[in-house]
Amino acid sequence: MHNLGLPQSGDGLRSRIPSPALVQADEAADRGHAPRWTGDAAAIQQVAVTLDGSPFSEAALPVAERIARIFDATLVLLTVLPARGALRILPKGRSSGNPLEAGQVETELYLNGLAAKYRSAGIRTEYYLAAGPVAQAIETMVSELEADLLVMSTHGRSGIGRFMLGSNASAALQVASRPVLLLRPDAVPDAFPALTKVLTPLDGSGFAERVLPWMQAVARVVDCEFILLAVPEVPEPAMYGAMADAVDDLRQRAEANSQRYLAQLVERLTDLGLRVRPVVGGSRPATAILELAEQEQVDLVMLATRGRGGMDRLVIGSVADRVVHHSTCPVFLLPVRDV
Repeated sequence: MHNLGLPQSGDGLRSRIPSPALVQADEAADRGHAPRWTGDAAAIQQVAVTLDGSPFSEAALPVAERIARIFDATLVLLTVLPARGALRILPKGRSSGNPLEAGQVETELYLNGLAAKYRSAGIRTEYYLAAGPVAQAIETMVSELEADLLVMSTHGRSGIGRFMLGSNASAALQVASRPVLLLRPDAVPDAFPALTKVLTPLDGSGFAERVLPWMQAVARVVDCEFILLAVPEVPEPAMYGAMADAVDDLRQRAEANSQRYLAQLVERLTDLGLRVRPVVGGSRPATAILELAEQEQVDLVMLATRGRGGMDRLVIGSVADRVVHHSTCPVFLLPVRDV
């Protein structure tokens, strides 16, 4: 759990009450050095999708295709042949004869057939094939291609489960540096991305605000409502039992600060033509996100993740990880590295 600023010394009630220093007088303070949102929308020019030849991985194709069509972007098909040793981008049309790359010819035929299908439908399509560690290969190809979005299928019963080789989807997220859209094939509506409600958690920091340009991009092509969720830093007084009265004032101030912060964003986003609704509440960010998503029956959760290792922290702890593993709707993750 995030340290709520509890004093490290002293006895009795005072030592167990959250520090009032955490409650900002005005807008929530940035916890890092990320620039604040400037109002510019994100651009989507390349949409990558990872495939391993299975129907499960191919469940992401229709969504990737629709996104590419809507944004007039290039569709990029990516496949990795699992192999030991250094990562190798395999030249098209040439197999080295290496037993580790024995599947190259068959896989190229598969990718070429898919590419031809989408090109005939009017979508610019490219494909790339690599051999090596799967997660590393995915991240390298997506980064070097400067893909704007990576679309991946995930299993529903345990969140990020088996992709290609067991836990490779989870490993790929740990090193991801580009935006990722995670799909549970059994939970994606046929009309995706015809969204009705989108949930965006924010913690008042410039890191979390990095997701706002992506909200704008969605709003340009889909008429939907965006729900902005802020979870106050000071937990609800009921969590403190007998100390509830002592914490109540701090909680009220934290809620007021969150409301002021969201009000500022709502005004700016409304001026840009977005339909936005602020929500302040909860004590545990991941739980609050998941409960509100279910209550509102949202179609998509969009959030920034930050930390030195990719999917690490949103607000506190491994919030993004918990949301991904337990969400019943698609999740858009925007990795933001600490500077």
